[in-house]
Amino acid sequence: MATTGVGVDLGGTNLRAALVEIPSGKVLASVRRAHGSRAPEAVAREVAAAVKELGASGPCGVGVAGQLKRGKVAMAPNLNWHDVDFARLLTAELNKPVALFNDLKVAAWGEHCAGAAQGARDSLTVFVGSGVGSAQIANGQLVLGDGGVGGEIGHLKVQLDGGRRCGCGALGCLEAY
Repeated sequence: MATTGVGVDLGGTNLRAALVEIPSGKVLASVRRAHGSRAPEAVAREVAAAVKELGASGPCGVGVAGQLKRGKVAMAPNLNWHDVDFARLLTAELNKPVALFNDLKVAAWGEHCAGAAQGARDSLTVFVGSGVGSAQIANGQLVLGDGGVGGEIGHLKVQLDGGRRCGCGALGCLEAY
C-alpha cells in the first residue's frame, strides 16, 4: 500500500497540490501556482508537473471547480470547459489513475471529517473566489443530488427576468453577481 498520495485543488485561476501521508492525512509538502493557460491539455501538464514535483508514489485525487457528470467535467465556467474528460488527460500525463471530484464537495467532506464541521450532522460550505461554490452535508451524508450538483448555490437564479450573464452561459446566476 502506498504511504503517500497527492490531493490537488484545481480552481479557475490557481492550482494547489499537497503531498499527504496515508492514512493520517498529514501534509508533508505543497505546491501552489497559477495556471497560465486554461486549455485542458495545458492544465493537465501543469497539474502533472506539480504532482511529479511532490514525488508521490500513491494515488492522486483532483477537486475541480466545476460540475461533474459521469466522471467528466460537464461545465467549469471559470476554466471555460464543457464536457472535458480531465481525468483521462491527467491519467495519460501521470501514467496512473486519477480520481476526479467537485472541489467544494471535497472541501465540505474534509471539514466534516477533520475540520470546522467535525461532529456536526449538518453543514453548508460556501466558497467565494473566481466563482461561487458550495456543498452541503445533511444528516452526516454529503448531498449529491441529481447529477451530482446537490447543495450547489453558485448557479441559483437570483434574477429571474434576464440579469447578468454567468460564465456558464445562463442569465441571473448568483455567481454572475
